[in-house]
Amino acid sequence: MPLEAVGPRPPSRWRWREAMTVASPTQTLPFALGERHRATFLKGTDMIGASLEHRDAIEAFARRHWDAQPWAKDVAARTRARPDGVDEAAAPQAASASPR
Repeated sequence: MPLEAVGPRPPSRWRWREAMTVASPTQTLPFALGERHRATFLKGTDMIGASLEHRDAIEAFARRHWDAQPWAKDVAARTRARPDGVDEAAAPQAASASPR
């Protein structure tokens, strides 16, 4: 038999989530979630949706990262595109970083 959400029936169809209980014909059981998971549960999002709430900050971080390390941007695609598999843009950086 399927479980149903219980609690006062509010106008919003999502408000039952705030009660954090499920019911069967014989019992009502509470459940708990950590704060982060509860917030995404109440919003109806997943972890990707929660991450996208911070999209501007993520994009700003990526710009700073690639500005500081332009040689590393798209290194895998550039390496795959070369017939010999060596990325010339990254090669000088790698050579200077290796111990001698």
